[in-house]
Amino acid sequence: MRDHLRVAILALAIAVPSSLLASAGALANMHGDYTANGVNIRTGPGTGYISLGLGYTGQLTCTYYETDGQLINGSVQWFYHQNETTTVTGYSHSSFIAFDYPSQNC
Repeated sequence: MRDHLRVAILALAIAVPSSLLASAGALANMHGDYTANGVNIRTGPGTGYISLGLGYTGQLTCTYYETDGQLINGSVQWFYHQNETTTVTGYSHSSFIAFDYPSQNC
């Protein structure tokens, strides 16, 4: 039974994308703000994904993790976050979310 459990845990570890594992802790649960008005919050890390809503300057964000996605403005870094005003949760490109350092956890 323990061998089956070890195999299942190993299979899960292999299935999780390494980019997510490597970056998940870097920005976990950090407050930020949008750097522009009308920033799309998408279902995935690219402009080909559906927009679930928009973010505006002054609306705080809670960023859960960063991941690689579509190249925009010379960067593939996208943030999975929640707009704390509208509660819409999804992906926005990193060039549209800024953090104050030291940043407080959300």
